[in-house]
Order: sequence, then C-alpha cells, then structure tokens
Amino acid sequence: MSHASPSLSRQQWLLGNAVLLISSLVGLIILQQYSNVDLWLANWMFDPASGQFPWRDQWLTAKLGHDWMKKLSVVLGVAVAWQLYRQQRLAGWQDLATRQWLVVGLSALLVPVLVTQFKHLSVLHCPWDLQQFGGHAPYLRLFDRLPLGVGAGQCYPAGHASSGSWLLGFIALWLPLKRRQALIRLPLLLLPGLMLGWIQQLRGAHFLSHTLATLWLSWLIVSLLCAWLLWPQAKGASSCLAYESGTR
Repeated sequence: MSHASPSLSRQQWLLGNAVLLISSLVGLIILQQYSNVDLWLANWMFDPASGQFPWRDQWLTAKLGHDWMKKLSVVLGVAVAWQLYRQQRLAGWQDLATRQWLVVGLSALLVPVLVTQFKHLSVLHCPWDLQQFGGHAPYLRLFDRLPLGVGAGQCYPAGHASSGSWLLGFIALWLPLKRRQALIRLPLLLLPGLMLGWIQQLRGAHFLSHTLATLWLSWLIVSLLCAWLLWPQAKGASSCLAYESGTR
C-alpha cells in the first residue's frame, strides 16, 4: 500500500522558499564580501609557472563541457517545448500536468535570459581577466566600486551554469502533490548547474560565488513560477483535485 505525501499549499511553498532564499542570500553575501574562498579555489586551479589556467582550452572543458553542453541544453529546451505543446493539446491549460510542463518551459527560457541580463549589469570581472591571474583588472568584492579607468567585467553571475540550472524547473513535475519526491530529486536537479559552473571555474572563467549566485537566481525564478502556476484557482482547482485523486 503506497502512501502519498501530503499536498503542499501555496502559503507553505512561499514561506519555505522565502526563508531558504533569504538565508542563502546572506550566506552568499558573506562568502563574496568577507571570505577568500573564491580566490583560494582560483589559485588552486591556476598554474603560476605557465601563467594560465591549464584547463582553459582543454577539449574536455572548452569543447565538451562548454560548447557541447550548451548545445545539449538547447536540445533539451526544444524537447520541453514539444512536450508542453503535446500536453496542452491533450488536456488544455487548466490541467495540472500542463501547468507543470509550463513551469519547466518557462524556466528553460527565463533562467538563461535573466542570468545574462544580470551579467550585463555587473562590474565584476572573470578570474582570467584579473591581474593576479595574468589579466588587467583588479579583484573586486561584491560591493566594491569599480576604479576609474577600468571597464565593467560583466562576469557575474555565471552565464554558462544557467545552461544547467534551468533544469531546476523540473521540480514542478512533482509539485504540489508529491513534495517528498520533489525534495528527494532536488539535489539531482542542482547537479547540472553545479557541474557546468565547476567546469568554468577550472577554465578560469568564473568564481565559485558566480556559480552559486546563478543557482540562487535560478531557484528564485523557478519558485516564483511554481507559486504562480501550480496552484490554479477556480476551474484549475477541479483539475488539481482530479489529478490528486488519481495519484492515490
């Protein structure tokens, strides 16, 4: 006999995510502004003898980890769009499963786009552009001002990591009715963004905090999409009840 996990309410979802996002934001600010973890990791990946990041142009990181993974992300996004189209034709927009796939589809679109827009507003530079790693720019912490005569780095948050972090949107497929399953799968959904971010760190393209900022922003987007779309009102409520009864 199977036991379905209790359904999650919109209020519970919003409150839980507010606590998570605020606490993780505080931790991220402390990491970036008051610790040297970013520099310590970058120094570990940098080779002073050659004056470069050894993994910067390797096939495994530059071609497979960067170019091909980005193309794979686009293919997955197209597949999600096709699945959303099929689901909508089958059951309509008020159906819970359609709304779940809509969250995934919007995540695939909005996460990379918004992360890129935030990058364009950033003054922080990539590690390989910093003076201590053979570049021209000074190292700046999160709230440091850009010195006169130095252009904005536009390297924060990590853009390539968003090619994997939008997959966090797949958590919608288990919400709001299967929250335990969603929680179990969350680490697996975090892994692609972390992995792609780590590849870019090996290449000297980003710091750890850049990747974590991408994951934070990605989860903010996904959590808002879930709150908006997964607890439909009126007509949609009947679809949710029908779906819930069918899972028991």
